[in-house]
Amino acid sequence: SGHKIVRGKGLVGKAAELNKPVLVSDTTADPAWLPNPLLPDTRSEAAVPISIGANVLGVLDVQHTMVDGLSQKDLDLLRSIANQLAIALQNAQQYEQTQAALLQVQEQENRFRAIFQGSNDAIMLLDENGFFDCNERTLELFGFLTVEEFTKVTPADVSPALQPDGSDSESAVQERIRTAYEIGNSRFDWVHRRTNGEDFPAEVLLSAFNLGEKRVLQATVRDFTERQRVQQAMAKQARELAKVAEISTVAATVLDPDRLLQHVVDLIKDGFGLYHAHIYLYEETSQNLVLAAGAGEVGKTMVASGWRIPLDRER
Repeated sequence: SGHKIVRGKGLVGKAAELNKPVLVSDTTADPAWLPNPLLPDTRSEAAVPISIGANVLGVLDVQHTMVDGLSQKDLDLLRSIANQLAIALQNAQQYEQTQAALLQVQEQENRFRAIFQGSNDAIMLLDENGFFDCNERTLELFGFLTVEEFTKVTPADVSPALQPDGSDSESAVQERIRTAYEIGNSRFDWVHRRTNGEDFPAEVLLSAFNLGEKRVLQATVRDFTERQRVQQAMAKQARELAKVAEISTVAATVLDPDRLLQHVVDLIKDGFGLYHAHIYLYEETSQNLVLAAGAGEVGKTMVASGWRIPLDRER
């Protein structure tokens, strides 16, 4: 029926408020006693707080059908029982709190592990002793078969001896690690090396965080080989378009045919990174293709020697 007692009212309420045992030897003679209609035969009652120090966890209440059925001796015994109950309840609460905290930690770890393993980036964890964990993408990127195999190497082991700027990889990576520990993170471009000896450009982000009671680093490595390839292709295309524009300018401004053709073949060879370039002109009287201009000294030598191709045979 959801029987409730207001704190400070009745024996139970009084014991909770005062945090002291309360004994009524004769309920009929105590005007402050509150009867329970479901227990009409109560003639004596004792209420003992279940507490840890000032923290009241509950009240142990016992009733007897006889006047003076409960004594001070009974009260002392009940107090001992209440103390044991208090310790048991506190332990149970602490256990529940501990289990809840452990469950929360486990859920956080599961979420971290899901993100860790599901990332498209290579993610590895390291401390002062080196790598101690990594995700599957790391193994794929560097060419290792197992996490155990990867954790046996150091950052310098998966890098060439020297970086493109000439710096020693081992010294440079230790400097980046120190920076990450000091300010919390460090982002930089780096050249890594796979197990097959192939080097690849990468962007590396080192982030410091607390794992339990230990300060560790998370390294995120992004291979930008494809991005670099696209950038190089775009730069090459830009250079080539610039050469085309330069050739157009030469064609429109140089009026001497010999100078024009020589200038054009030199621009084509150098501008497009070619081995050689030359131009033949058709000579109607001999029905030959006559070499009119050739790039570099070899081209000039061929022109001077009267290099030609008769149209009735291939060469």
